Amino acid sequence: MRGTDEPAGSGSANGGRTYASGGLGDAVDSIANDARSDKNLPIYVEALNYPATAYQAPFTTYINSVNAGVVRLAAEVENLATSCPSTNILLVGYSQGAHVISNMLSASNPPAFTTVALSPAARAHIKAVVLLASPSFRPGQSWNAPNQARTTAGLFPADAGKLSAWTALAWNSNYTARTQQPIVREWCFEGDAFCQSAFPNGMTIHRNYWKSSAMAEAWGFIYQKITSNE
Repeated sequence: MRGTDEPAGSGSANGGRTYASGGLGDAVDSIANDARSDKNLPIYVEALNYPATAYQAPFTTYINSVNAGVVRLAAEVENLATSCPSTNILLVGYSQGAHVISNMLSASNPPAFTTVALSPAARAHIKAVVLLASPSFRPGQSWNAPNQARTTAGLFPADAGKLSAWTALAWNSNYTARTQQPIVREWCFEGDAFCQSAFPNGMTIHRNYWKSSAMAEAWGFIYQKITSNE
């Protein structure tokens, strides 16, 4: 899912929930390109059609945009789980897009944000989640990417531990045992405008995730989750 003010896609698909083409944004498109380059994996990419409205005081338009994204994303996940029962759902979001995904997966959200309860079938289809530069970032969580030892929370910090239930049985790093491991991984760069509450000085950092090594790391995480859990 694209971040705030990144270009929308064109056309309409899946009942208007997604764009017919485009609308991923730079960071998500970078990871999608890595996915498409692996000819052994049948990856279908779609971009959610939601407002991605700018973050401006008093923030009502931003909150409404996130809420609209949560409702539309939940509807698309439910539809995919029903119409494509053998598919794995992979969620990738940058900035506001990551905030939308984080809020949809949550059991609880701060006041003014919408909560949507996914059905058990829909939950079971979600195999990997990547969050980049989300305003909902909270440091010290089990799903934070390695070497992301941040001490500052985002502008809309999530309830502590709210994504801890999103785990799956997977092999450990040396393949000696299978344990419950997070299927969510979150990246937040030091000094980022939104995930580190460094607005507006951290905008340059915020805009450059797509140029960083986090893109390859994110695809590596997703790849591991969809190929190494058997």
